[in-house]
Amino acid sequence: MPASGGPPSFCAAVESTASPHFKSRMGKLDLLALRLDDTLEEPGMTNLARSGNHIRKAAFRVASPWVWVASALTLLASTGLTGCGNNGYSYPVPGAHFTGSVIGGQKPVGGSTIQLYAVGNFGDGSPSTALIGATLTTSDGTGTNSSIPNDSNANPGNLNNTLPVGSFTIPSHSFTCPAPSTEVYMVSTGGDPGLGTGVNPNLALMTALGQCGNLLPTTYVVMNELTTVSSVAALGGGFASTYSEIAYDDGSSGGINDQAQLVGQLNAVPEYTNTATGTVPGSALPAGYSASSTAIQTLGDIVAACVNSAGGTASNTSTPCGSLFHLAIKSAIAPTNTIDAVINILNQPTVNVSQIYLLLPGSDNPFVPTLTSAPANWLLPITSSTATQLVFTVAPTNTAANSTITPSVAVSIEDAGNNVQTSATNTVTLAIGVNPGGGTLSGETTVTAIAINGVATFTGLTINKPGTGYTLTAAASGLTTATSGTFNITP
Repeated sequence: MPASGGPPSFCAAVESTASPHFKSRMGKLDLLALRLDDTLEEPGMTNLARSGNHIRKAAFRVASPWVWVASALTLLASTGLTGCGNNGYSYPVPGAHFTGSVIGGQKPVGGSTIQLYAVGNFGDGSPSTALIGATLTTSDGTGTNSSIPNDSNANPGNLNNTLPVGSFTIPSHSFTCPAPSTEVYMVSTGGDPGLGTGVNPNLALMTALGQCGNLLPTTYVVMNELTTVSSVAALGGGFASTYSEIAYDDGSSGGINDQAQLVGQLNAVPEYTNTATGTVPGSALPAGYSASSTAIQTLGDIVAACVNSAGGTASNTSTPCGSLFHLAIKSAIAPTNTIDAVINILNQPTVNVSQIYLLLPGSDNPFVPTLTSAPANWLLPITSSTATQLVFTVAPTNTAANSTITPSVAVSIEDAGNNVQTSATNTVTLAIGVNPGGGTLSGETTVTAIAINGVATFTGLTINKPGTGYTLTAAASGLTTATSGTFNITP
């Protein structure tokens, strides 16, 4: 992405001397230039393309007395420096062509409607602005099949379905950035998740993209469950009401201007997720930090169960979507799509935590690893990845005296964000905590976690005396001690 846009002195001069009317006119001229570029790229236009710059410069000289400014701006646009980057050049500029794909539970989604939104500024959670006027959808892969001449899914967004299933392209003339610095995000809704169930009307996925002026022809965007959860996690509470209502307060109506806070939080999206691959964490995550990736994958798998289905409503909890929407109700209103469900869950992170966790499918999850037990909440912070605590991931179960406790008890070494630290070298010691029967713990009671990737597994454990309400404790130097739930030893 362009780090500085155009020459600062030039951009500053335009911004300080040009009238609002001129800025508006230049935005339109910039758009005309980009549309001409698109035309010149069409087959059979090679010769005309060779003189394209001359045509554009001549047109601008006629259209505006600011000959040198118009030509310079046009050259900036043609070299990818549209709108002088983020140096305060604030009039609308044409958006660049870019591409991407929509993936639900690792399966491409065909026929999903694509929209690009600019965040709003009339109050936290107020309406966003949809920037794409035409209907653009992901490809269903049918190509130019003559047997379906009126294919309703064929459009420029999928090159008439000639792109691979789930892929899309955003033509450069299909939207205009309100300003290069405007924060934007992309949403896909509906579509066929590829399971033979037809269109899922409750499917919705998103990716926050940062500043509109930084979208380039080299930009590739993946929308899936991980980018969705990550984008909402970065937003934090308050800025999002629904996927079409993500906004800050500009202070114009007497509220507190929190634009800088929203922008700062959205800057964390590349730390949470790689928006070009749809994986977690993002490549921008600093060394020594973790971005709740295990919890994000857990919630991503829960959302994927709804995405890869025929949909459902909160009134029918027998479906994956119905169960999710029912548990994600906020202010007595149930969400009707997967993005809004994630927004509600993360905006009220202590509500229905265990019940939501239990929606995690038992096997064949598209994203692994996942949490092995319900978290305390659905807060998804970016934290130092230094190991801070021990957590019982397989708790002791009721067992007869002198019999082996099965399954084997396991304790993980985790950071403050509940991420297992697979490189931890701590030695973990297990002992009886509450001892109602005066029993003795025998078996393998000390293990080095590094031997099994940050998880200490205790095999062959026995307690020799009956009692109700035993607990075990796990301890390691420098880490917060963990205490298990209660269990019984029978005669």
